[in-house]
Amino acid sequence: MQTYKILIKGVVQGVGFRPFVYQTATKYTLFGEVSNNSQGVEITLNADKDILELFLSELKQKAPALSQIDSIKVEEVEDRAFSDFKIVETKESSTKSALLPPDISICEECERELFDENSRRYLYPFITCTNCGVRYSIIEKLPYDRENTSMKFFKMCKKCEEEYHNPLDRRYHAQPIGCWECGPTLELRVQSEELRVSGVEAIDRAVELLREGTILAIKGVGGFHLVCDATNADAVKKLRERKRRPSKPFAVMVQDIRVARELAYVGELEEKLLSSKERPIVVCKSKNSSKIASDLIAPNISKIGLFLPYTPLHLLILKKLNRPIVATSANISDEPICTNIESLKCLKDVYDGILNHNREIVNGCDDSVITVVKDRIITLRRARGYTPLSIKLPFSLDKHTLAMGANQKSTVAIAFENEAILSPHIGDLNSVASIEYYQKSIKTLLRIYDFKPAVIAHDLHPGYESTNIAKEFKHSIIIDPARQETASKFDPYPEFKSKVQFIHLKNHT
Repeated sequence: MQTYKILIKGVVQGVGFRPFVYQTATKYTLFGEVSNNSQGVEITLNADKDILELFLSELKQKAPALSQIDSIKVEEVEDRAFSDFKIVETKESSTKSALLPPDISICEECERELFDENSRRYLYPFITCTNCGVRYSIIEKLPYDRENTSMKFFKMCKKCEEEYHNPLDRRYHAQPIGCWECGPTLELRVQSEELRVSGVEAIDRAVELLREGTILAIKGVGGFHLVCDATNADAVKKLRERKRRPSKPFAVMVQDIRVARELAYVGELEEKLLSSKERPIVVCKSKNSSKIASDLIAPNISKIGLFLPYTPLHLLILKKLNRPIVATSANISDEPICTNIESLKCLKDVYDGILNHNREIVNGCDDSVITVVKDRIITLRRARGYTPLSIKLPFSLDKHTLAMGANQKSTVAIAFENEAILSPHIGDLNSVASIEYYQKSIKTLLRIYDFKPAVIAHDLHPGYESTNIAKEFKHSIIIDPARQETASKFDPYPEFKSKVQFIHLKNHT
């Protein structure tokens, strides 16, 4: 019997991988331990070579549905004695390269539990487990542990703590775990009535307001939506006028696939996308149904953007309302989505009430938008559910690289070894708010991965904001290693000082 250390890289944190390893090791009567570290999942165990091969084969073939194994490295190490198999606390390492899982929709088990009157989480709008829920939007840094997320402010009750520490429970180490007693809470504020209600009452009252034609700002996963009844032409028209959006189409959230088919031509690929764990907005050919205010929702076009509820709160609202809703990003045109009450103030003349919750959105993220053209999936906006996106490079980098992205439809990326991590969609850099959001997106990737760029790639165009911001690094990062001086006292990124090389890319727009 030999002791082995196994390092598994990929999307293996926050997806139930450690309990899966625990159960597989128990099946083969293997003794050892498994933990997260900043690179992925680390396993140390005692095994004969033949049993080890069976164990590794099962890890590859039966890994959790939300996981993605990119590599498995096995090495023999100095013999250690183990008396059982344990899941141990996270092991820190100097290199942070674990892939961060995106936010995904509520799973079938949690949806059943949400509407089960015998469940202690019956109608709880933040129900989640290891197989679903928020991830990227709540994380502050790697590794993905509760204390590194905005859930650290919610102390688990005894029952949640028992589930969290039970390797055989589907909520084992589900970082956003909570319930009516200890988790995030809802509050509804209505400006005209000075009304403040919480819990189930907040949902019931919100539904009543939507039926009355009210426009609500509803806090979701990566930001607020501006929401109104999609069957109410007056409400949709009012939203258009207040948001000063005369013609750009609105997205419509529907209760299920059956309703989606009533509003649009939904093919096999469209249905697969609508029902997927990512739950993007899918642009389909419209039927111009009289069941919604089609002419106001998507004026003068033959397409409509549909998506299914992806949070328990959405499900609760749509089930009770029993009609489609317009759910458009709460933002000023071409600016980033609002993620908190403070940023929402810029839209105070648009909405009549706010359905808010007290789980902080650390990283804003808009809805993804996808369409199908001739049986080919085309991504129009890659965001919630799909990002941060990891791309395997056909080569290996010897220096940490930051790519600044474009000036329109911008996205930024960091790259190390043979991995590139893309941020969610940022948008056009043509306003102060969008530029600030762009800078925040850069800082988010640098912070999460404790990333210090040695190479910065940016466009050569002198008028692009992405170019100007890249030049700010010249003021904050040491330019001349021999003199050890910075070019200016201006220091927008003081925590990421390093020696840096700049690459200028020609504009290919």
